[in-house]
Amino acid sequence: DNRGEIATLDGNAPWNAFEQFVYPCGEQGSSAYELDFNPANNKLYVACAPSGSVNRAAIFQASAGGLTKLAQTPIGAGGGDGGGGVAVNPATGNVFFTNSDANSVSVISGSTDAVIATLPTGINPFGVAVDPATGWVFVVNRGSNELTAIHDVFEP
Repeated sequence: DNRGEIATLDGNAPWNAFEQFVYPCGEQGSSAYELDFNPANNKLYVACAPSGSVNRAAIFQASAGGLTKLAQTPIGAGGGDGGGGVAVNPATGNVFFTNSDANSVSVISGSTDAVIATLPTGINPFGVAVDPATGWVFVVNRGSNELTAIHDVFEP
């Protein structure tokens, strides 16, 4: 929302039972663009624009008690109107963030919460999806009207 917060819900309570509010990207006025969750390690990954441009990944540990911030990791330049595509590969634990302004994808290790690779893509990458069965990551490039395929062979 415009306050930059994420609300967690109690899955055992009525739909509107908010448990916790967090500012994943910093203080009020920052923006969360997209998120994905890895059920294998109970981590939530959020693409953040702390000052108008997506350039950080906020990483949280999820538990019955709510979300605990683990890291805020710098990623490539996503820009103010894009970037922010996030996809978790539950088979490897790696997380892929699109960097629209930098024409790249940042790969974050699910075990270290650090960037382990930055890969070139087409122009203005945006959407990203993972096929965990095959290990292929697919990135949609808005500016070049093409698809980039990346094989997830990165050691976590």
